[in-house]
Amino acid sequence: MPLKISLKEYCKRLNTNEFNEVRIGEKIYFVYSEFLHINKIGKIKILFCTSPMHEHGAWTKKQEDTLISSTINEISKSTNFQISIKIHPTSSKKEEYVDLLNKFMYDISLYQKEDLIELINNHDLIIAYGSSTVVL
Repeated sequence: MPLKISLKEYCKRLNTNEFNEVRIGEKIYFVYSEFLHINKIGKIKILFCTSPMHEHGAWTKKQEDTLISSTINEISKSTNFQISIKIHPTSSKKEEYVDLLNKFMYDISLYQKEDLIELINNHDLIIAYGSSTVVL
């Protein structure tokens, strides 16, 4: 069973191998590799994998946008992270996510049809919510 801790506490502990999986809230899972791929600018690379909740009618677009925005805002409070977003390869409309991400003053990469395994291998931390193949 994953340990429930705050994002702040998780980030403090990230430099240890003590945790392999951490549950924050009810649906968000953080999984990180033992070997951090710190990039040239010294940041931990996060891959935020969305779930097509509003596209499949489980949530409204506003609910999903709020979750994504809140997560990005919380992570962006620290300058130790570089965020990338991976959206569903077929269900999600890339334009909707481009519009959402344009509201932020952060440099956020957006992926849709790229190879998920390759993206996971090139990131240190994975965030996912809802039911998603990515958590398998």
